[in-house]
Amino acid sequence: MLDKDKQKVRDNTFDVMKGIGIFLMVTGHTLGPESPIHNYIYAFHMPLFFILSGFFAKQTESRKNINKQFNRLVKPFFFICFNVVLIKCIHNLINPGVPSINWEFVLNGIGPGWFLLALFWGRIIFNTLLTFFPKRHLSLSLLISLIPLCLSQWTTIDIPFNFLQGLACVIFIAIGFYAKQNDILQRMSRKSKLCITFSFLFWLNTSIFGEIEMSAYHFKLWVIDYLGAIGGTFLCYYLSRFIVEHMPITTKALTKVSIFSLAIYAFHSIDFCIPIWHKLLFFVNEDYMVSVVLLVRIALFYPIILLTTRIPILYHLFVGKQQTILKQSSP
Repeated sequence: MLDKDKQKVRDNTFDVMKGIGIFLMVTGHTLGPESPIHNYIYAFHMPLFFILSGFFAKQTESRKNINKQFNRLVKPFFFICFNVVLIKCIHNLINPGVPSINWEFVLNGIGPGWFLLALFWGRIIFNTLLTFFPKRHLSLSLLISLIPLCLSQWTTIDIPFNFLQGLACVIFIAIGFYAKQNDILQRMSRKSKLCITFSFLFWLNTSIFGEIEMSAYHFKLWVIDYLGAIGGTFLCYYLSRFIVEHMPITTKALTKVSIFSLAIYAFHSIDFCIPIWHKLLFFVNEDYMVSVVLLVRIALFYPIILLTTRIPILYHLFVGKQQTILKQSSP
C-alpha cells in the first residue's frame, strides 16, 4: 500500500517547469522580437514543452494514441480557431474595408495555436517510431526533425496544419523520452555544478549567436541550437527543483498554472490574434503599454482558471482526467 501511495505522488518539479514555460510564453509574445531578452526566452521555452511531453510519453497502440491526441490537442485547437474566426468575422462586418482573415491564415495555424497541431503530429510520429523502431527512435527522430530545416534552406514550401513544425519537434520529444528512460536527470544531479555550467553555456551560446523560431522551424545554428534548447530546459529543471524545495507558495501557484496550462494557452492564443489592448488601455502612456499589457495578461490567469473550473465543458476540454492529478499535486 505504501509503495502505491508513493507512485501516486506527483513530482511538482515538472509542474513548476511547465508553469514557468507558460509565463515565458506570454512574456515573449508580449515583449516581441524587439525586446533584448527575446532570444534568451525563445532559445528554449518552446522546446521545453516538447521535451516535457517526451518525458511522460509511453508507447501506445496507434489508433488509441491518435484518438487520445486528437481529443487532447486538436479539439482545443478547434476551440481557438472557432473563436478567432468568429471575432475576426465580426471585425470584417464592422470594418468591411479591412480584411483580417483568409484561408492561409486558417490552414497554417492561428497565432500560437500552431503549437497544438505541431505537438499532435510530433506525438503521433514519435509513437510510431517507438512502435516499429524501438531501438533507433532517437537517431530517426533527429533525421526526421532535420527534414523541415533542410527544406527551409532551399525552398519556401509550407505544408498546411503545421505538419513541418510537427516534424521539427520530434527530436525534442525523443530527447525527453530518452532522458526519462535512462535516468539522465538523476545522473546529472550527482554532478550538478558541472551540468549547470555546461547547460548555461549552451543556452547562452544559442541566445547570443543562434536563433530558434519553432513556429517557422528555424534553427540558425542547426544542431548547435538543439544543444542550447536542451541546456535551457535543464537550467529550468534546476530552477524548478529549487522552487519546489524552498518556495512552497510559488510551487502551489505554478502547479495550478501547469494543470490549467492548456486553458491559459488557448485563451492567450485568442487574445494574441485579437489586438485590442491599445483600444482598451487607451489611457495608458505608450511608453508603459507593453508592461501594462504583460501584467494584465498574467493577471488574467486567475479568471481563466476560475472560468475553466466553473464551466464543465471547458474543464472537460482543457483539463479532463487531470482532476485527480490536481488533488495529488497540491502541496
